[in-house]
Amino acid sequence: MRTEQATGDWITGNAPNPLLRRTPPNSAEAERCVIAACFDAFKGFDELEVTLQPSDFYSVWHRTVWESMVSLRERRIPIDNVSVKNDLKRRGVALTSDRETDLVLLEMETVPTAANLNYYARIVLAMNQKRALIETGARIVELGYSAGKVRDVQSAAHELLFSATSNRTAQEIVDGAQLAREVYDHIDNPNRDPGIVSGFFALDEVVQCFRPGEMSILAARPSMGKSALMVSLCASMIGKGYQVGIASLEMNRLQLGCNAVGSRVGVDTTRIRRGVFGEVEPGRYDEELATRERRLTLDGIEWLSNFGDKFAVFDGDVTSITELGRVLERMVMRNKIRFAAIDYMQLLDGSEATRGKGRYEETTEVSKGIKRLAKRLDIHVMCCAQLNRKVEERTNKRPVMADLRDSGQVEQDADVIMLLHRPEYYTPDKEDVQGVALLDVCKNRNGPTGMVRLRFVKQFTRFEPW
Repeated sequence: MRTEQATGDWITGNAPNPLLRRTPPNSAEAERCVIAACFDAFKGFDELEVTLQPSDFYSVWHRTVWESMVSLRERRIPIDNVSVKNDLKRRGVALTSDRETDLVLLEMETVPTAANLNYYARIVLAMNQKRALIETGARIVELGYSAGKVRDVQSAAHELLFSATSNRTAQEIVDGAQLAREVYDHIDNPNRDPGIVSGFFALDEVVQCFRPGEMSILAARPSMGKSALMVSLCASMIGKGYQVGIASLEMNRLQLGCNAVGSRVGVDTTRIRRGVFGEVEPGRYDEELATRERRLTLDGIEWLSNFGDKFAVFDGDVTSITELGRVLERMVMRNKIRFAAIDYMQLLDGSEATRGKGRYEETTEVSKGIKRLAKRLDIHVMCCAQLNRKVEERTNKRPVMADLRDSGQVEQDADVIMLLHRPEYYTPDKEDVQGVALLDVCKNRNGPTGMVRLRFVKQFTRFEPW
């Protein structure tokens, strides 16, 4: 009973929480140094590399002064203790004689160099980020006691934590000479990141490479083989030594593995999935063929096992961009992946805020979320996507970028868009299109566009360079 009573007191807040009695992280000295350096006499605003918001300051007084200084700068009014005092009065801030004296003292304080200014500015920002973590922790505790579904609570908690841990990047302006030095250092650096090549020569000639921090789209109508092409590209990349991850939202990992093995060794993937080899017709088997197919399959399994931790596969129940983010974070931490493939984009839902606004709004949020994930995790993310039915209404059946389903935002966010088309799907009797697959690189933010010709081996669900 004593334990229950103590627990009840803690939940209802009757017992004081020691965390609430502690002073939140802050540095009054760093805040004063930043403000002092940004009076016009020291030209600090011109050297500030970190964007500071008034809310970054812990002291209400410092926050109010900084808000006034930012306002004066935006209105091109010189910043000194007089202009700040007048602006504060205009805003209705009551100024005591002590506050007016403090403005004079702030203007008189000096910060030796811009390097010192930015050092102090980063301290101010770091203290605010710690305070944000404390506030986020308290809000997550509240979520834990809420009556919502576990999955929704987990998703909301992760979004809170993601917002609290997002880094605000420095705003650094460089001149042409420094930019030239950076370009020279880049081309002269043997350890520079050259991006990820697919191993499909014709595709690499157009796309050049899949760069970290970017998003590409591999889109097609159903049954065109976009999942098979994704697996073929991933297998080729792993063979070149890259760490690759696949988040399969449509296909379970056993099916994906069977397809990868069958595609590699040239055994019908349906036989591998069934575990039945050598069947030449229903109920009749060829023992020699069965032995050969089983041996090849075992070779393929060994080939797959040699990938080790270079290949990460996830086929769990993921429905939101927040959950996908957690999966990719784990792959980056555990497997050091540099390339992630998502199969497929339209299976992801938006947040609760967009769920009732229609599929367009949800897909827009998902597209932006995936692009942010690629940049934050510094990996390339390739998403399979469905095309709408307008393709079927055209005579030549060849897709165009406007056929991307649900949202035009995908066209804007993607750095590379590739549209897969197999003419034999629509004209199976024409001999000259048998096995022909056309991959239209219709958008490439960092290079040319063009048509890439591939070979599709239907029996083994495999794509090959032409």
